[in-house]
Amino acid sequence: MKVFPSNVTVFVSTGEVSGDRYASLVVESLRRMCPGLSVVALGGEALQTAGALLLGDTQRMATVGVWEAVRSLRGWWSLFGRTTRYLLSARPHCVLLVDNPGFNLRLARFCYVQGLPVVYFVPPQVWVWGRGRAKKLSRWASSICTIFPWEEAYFDPQKTLWVGHPVAWFVEQFEKKQESQEKKDRKTVLLLPGSRKGEVEAYLERVFPALQVLTKKYPYLVWKLVTASSEIQSVVDEKLQSLPVTLVAHQELYHVAQEVLFSISCSGTVTLEMALLGVPQIIVYKVSGLTYRLGKLLVKSSWVGLPNILAQEEIFPELIQDDFRPERLIQEAEKFLKESEKQREQAAFWSGKLREQLFRGNPFENVAQVVKKYL
Repeated sequence: MKVFPSNVTVFVSTGEVSGDRYASLVVESLRRMCPGLSVVALGGEALQTAGALLLGDTQRMATVGVWEAVRSLRGWWSLFGRTTRYLLSARPHCVLLVDNPGFNLRLARFCYVQGLPVVYFVPPQVWVWGRGRAKKLSRWASSICTIFPWEEAYFDPQKTLWVGHPVAWFVEQFEKKQESQEKKDRKTVLLLPGSRKGEVEAYLERVFPALQVLTKKYPYLVWKLVTASSEIQSVVDEKLQSLPVTLVAHQELYHVAQEVLFSISCSGTVTLEMALLGVPQIIVYKVSGLTYRLGKLLVKSSWVGLPNILAQEEIFPELIQDDFRPERLIQEAEKFLKESEKQREQAAFWSGKLREQLFRGNPFENVAQVVKKYL
């Protein structure tokens, strides 16, 4: 195996927790392929654990929506300046951009102008809104690694490769390691509040009043809440007070899912994880009014949750904006409790359908092989 000298560098840029995790797994694959490789990154805990030197912690800066993003603009502009100065001085052999389009598209353009090779993994969802971004990214990126098979049609076919969806890979690997498929006694309701501080706070504000009612009415239920990071755990700790909720680290999500009756899932990647694991769920979401109104103008979809978008029908109920309130959540939860067997059968059916759509081997190794071409 060729050992790469320490002056061969890859720069990685990502934003929130899921992107940080994906990027870290690409870095781990790259290091197995290219010992001696140096990695400098914008990211968080996972990238740092994978051995990347952090130029900035973007995980703490991730926001939800337009108004929320405006308030954090100064920090992002400062980070962009610091990043471009680094790129000009260090000139890494390849720049790997993962998700986070608000920041990474601008960075892709800068790298294109400077002649730095760019690999974009998890490109913007131009099939939902902003199709003009597909043309720009096709020009600025050297390679585009998509996670949905139909995305190849939106970008330059000479530069685009469908690498498979990370969640489909995670679920496949988890189930291979399971020693038995014995039926569990499902009494757990799983709370999935998201990975960004703002969305977690909005989630807790509406879910906890419902919990106060449901825990008294159904004392046999077990309540568990998954925290995406140490920062989110501290936010949740402040709000929990005396509610009988057990905190679970994100790394334990798939194990806990085996005992789940249903989940209350903040819209995002985790809704797809639950769908592929065959877990019934209520999908919830709340952002500022301005963000929501702009989103309705831009997004060409009747649904917010990824499983519903992929299925092109509401396979899981959605409580969005004003509809996401304690009374409605209690209604939906009680419906799930009454129809638990029916909900489980439907979730299992769609789990199989969605896996067929999204699986294509190890996406992180596939991306690492693309990055390696530029080293």
